[in-house]
Parts: sequence; C-alpha cells; structure tokens
Amino acid sequence: AHISHTNGSTQSTASKTATNRVMCVSYGEEPRVAEDPCLAATPATGSLCADGSVYAGVVDGRRIYTSTADIGVTRRINSVTTAIPGTTSLTDGKANTDAMVGANMEAANACRALGAKWYLPALNELQVLRNVTSGTLSLSQTISSSTWYWSSTQSSTTNNHTAYLSSASNSTASRTTANRVRCVYSNVTAGF
Repeated sequence: AHISHTNGSTQSTASKTATNRVMCVSYGEEPRVAEDPCLAATPATGSLCADGSVYAGVVDGRRIYTSTADIGVTRRINSVTTAIPGTTSLTDGKANTDAMVGANMEAANACRALGAKWYLPALNELQVLRNVTSGTLSLSQTISSSTWYWSSTQSSTTNNHTAYLSSASNSTASRTTANRVRCVYSNVTAGF
C-alpha cells in the first residue's frame, strides 16, 4: 500500500513503512473563548474580568482593576512609625508598594502576595473604587461601610492616607492602626 500526500504543487507516494508526518486540519467551527468585557475599548465600571478582578476606572491614563474582596479583616501598614521613602505618590500605588514591600509592611505584603502585579492602591486609585456601584459587580456589596481602607500614600512621617469607600471621606491614620485592605492592579491597554 502507498500513502499519497501533496507537498506544495508536487504530489508523491511513499510506502507505508516510510517515516512520514501527518498534519490534521479542522474545517469545523473555531473554539469559542468568552470575551473579556474588561478588554473592551471602554469597559463598563464594575465589569467582572476574565481573571476574576473587577474593572474600577481610570487614574492617570491607567485602567485600575481590583479584587472582589478585602484581604483579611484588617491590617497595619507596619509596626513602626518612621518615614517610608518613596511612598508619597497620590496616583502610583505600584511604586509606593514597591518601596514598602518588606519586613513589617503588612498591607503592602498582603497585596503583593496575590502576585507581582497586585499592589496597595495610592490614594487617588483607592478613591476610584468608590465609583464601582453598578455593573456586573458592585463593590458596594463587598466593601465595609463602617471602616477605613489603607492607601499606600504616606501623608506624614508617621501616617498614611485612608479613605472610606462607601462615602467621599478621606483621612490619615497612624501606620500602626489596623484598617481594611483592598488590592488593585493597573495597566494600559493598546488603543486605550
């Protein structure tokens, strides 16, 4: 018996004992992959993303995504009240967190433990989470309405900025105080 195959425009035959390669081609329907609503040109605030995060909005041209739940009940920033160099940005929580990650930095370490892209939000990033009140997932269902959330933004030698996510209130607190933590990550999508 012979096996017939076509190579470009040349057709040849080979014995069935010869070593040949077989290529299979499917002419059916392509596998369907659910579209990620967070990759849309203008995703809806509150969209549940394919990776399990929630689209929250935009800060400084970067899309902000958040976890669907707080990280534990409460955490401190750290156990000492000394200045933390590199943590004063109001808009770049990743840079603040990068400067904070290390020993005794509970809130920053808890976020980074989710993966390298996750961080403790800067104050303006934390404030954008207040906007997630509609869409597939409203954060108003998963945030604590009676407590402060940490930002990674240092406000003084001993304090960091905090925010209520259920209202427009902002404050500061000693980094040794236990407050809630909601982690975020950001990216810039092509065409955005």
